[in-house]
Amino acid sequence: MSDQEQKLTQSQIPEAQFVAAFQAQQDRIALLESELTKLIQAQHVGPHDNNSGLKPPKPDTFDGRHVDTFLFSLDKIFGYYRIEDGNKVKLAVTYFRGAALRWYKYVEHQYQGKSELKDWNRFTALMKKHFEAANTETAVRNKLNSLRQFASVSKYNDMFNTLIIELLGIDERTKIDMYCRGLKPNIQLHVSLRAPQTLEEAQATALNVDNIFSENGMAFRKNGFNSGWNNARPREFKTSGNSSIPMELGNTEQYIEETSVNNIERPGFKKLTDDEKSQLRKENKCFKCRKVGHMANKCYSNKPAKKN
Repeated sequence: MSDQEQKLTQSQIPEAQFVAAFQAQQDRIALLESELTKLIQAQHVGPHDNNSGLKPPKPDTFDGRHVDTFLFSLDKIFGYYRIEDGNKVKLAVTYFRGAALRWYKYVEHQYQGKSELKDWNRFTALMKKHFEAANTETAVRNKLNSLRQFASVSKYNDMFNTLIIELLGIDERTKIDMYCRGLKPNIQLHVSLRAPQTLEEAQATALNVDNIFSENGMAFRKNGFNSGWNNARPREFKTSGNSSIPMELGNTEQYIEETSVNNIERPGFKKLTDDEKSQLRKENKCFKCRKVGHMANKCYSNKPAKKN
């Protein structure tokens, strides 16, 4: 090899290394750009926060009832996943069942190619127009007027809140009046005395009073009938008829009847079993004398015989 050829070969070595290094750098840049694109796409079409690993539950299927609740849950899902407007109708229809699915089949034929099937706002307007009853407010008000507390305040609150959210634009005073009207008389009295300014205050007061009454009731049962229940028995609210409403939680008459028979030891008296009590209760018979027409706490055999 001549000196000139040797010099040319030596000059080509650094150039080849430079080209290889440059190409490797270009490949690295392309890889980073690809990763960046994936991250940007994930931010636009994925949930807001993916670090927790939590995902919201799927909305309930829609069969034509409670359209407002269904649309509200969909809006939350769409916002979380950042669903584009053009895909909202397609996604919502996958949750249709029964009457809702039959309605969409008709609408799809009726509005084929029109914006009502593509624009989310127009589509929801069609849904509300078809599935929202014209007398929804009247029906809800009637249900609220007839709603009464028969169990715990917690259950009553849940039923009341389920209905009251259907009424829009109702003032706070009216909400409180509707709520208190359905409470048991003794709890209603305590709530009224507190003069709550909001529905939340009224419900919190009723819940606290209910818990206190429940705890006191458990104490009476634990200490037995002789613990002073007779002296501490609540008064009764008189109604417009001949009947009266007890001011305590649960069936007090049944409680007194059972405790008067089972918790007082008397010579020669056999304690009733649960089966016997259940059978007598079904037949509306006294636990003491086994006769119809009264309870054990009012049994005539408790009264002393009249002296001539």
